[in-house]
Amino acid sequence: MENEYTLKGLIATGRKDLVYSTINLIHGFSENTNGNGKIVHEVSTNGVVFNPGNVNETPQFASLIWEVFCWTGDNTFLKKYFPSIEKGLDWLLKENDKDGNLLPDGFGMMEIHGMDSEMIDVAVYSQKAFADAAKMALVLGKTDLAVQYQSKAEKIKEKINRDFWVEEFNSYAGFIGTKNKPCNFSTMPSSGPIH
Repeated sequence: MENEYTLKGLIATGRKDLVYSTINLIHGFSENTNGNGKIVHEVSTNGVVFNPGNVNETPQFASLIWEVFCWTGDNTFLKKYFPSIEKGLDWLLKENDKDGNLLPDGFGMMEIHGMDSEMIDVAVYSQKAFADAAKMALVLGKTDLAVQYQSKAEKIKEKINRDFWVEEFNSYAGFIGTKNKPCNFSTMPSSGPIH
């Protein structure tokens, strides 16, 4: 959902009213559609949810809430959305990390058939979400939860730097596939090997 980028810029301009109302709208649609902390991806102008959410929106929402809080210092705002962040991060790993390696599987920013494996964007957004949620938990006095979230953030960071890094290209890979679930690139133009 593009608003998770846009609202970070908007809060810096001082338009707290628009930021709060938009977050409330996204949160309301997400709760009514999913009810488990998963954040919707697309909603039409007539209120119909077209896509109930890819994997990346949920961690992005958590980081959005933290960023807005950093600009406003509004504890009431943080308390309002933190329960949904808790549910969302729980959903992220319980429902989308079948192999238990802390890297959620599923579509991220690349909505291409076959690209629903462990994606670099989802991994990075997830790592940041757990790190941001740890800070939120500390602000709200949930010390044990903060420690748990920070531990997950550190483990995900280690996995990203180990599992996605491709030394021979001096770059990070975009996804991790398996022999049983290779990504389908038959419709993409060939530009050399994909790693």
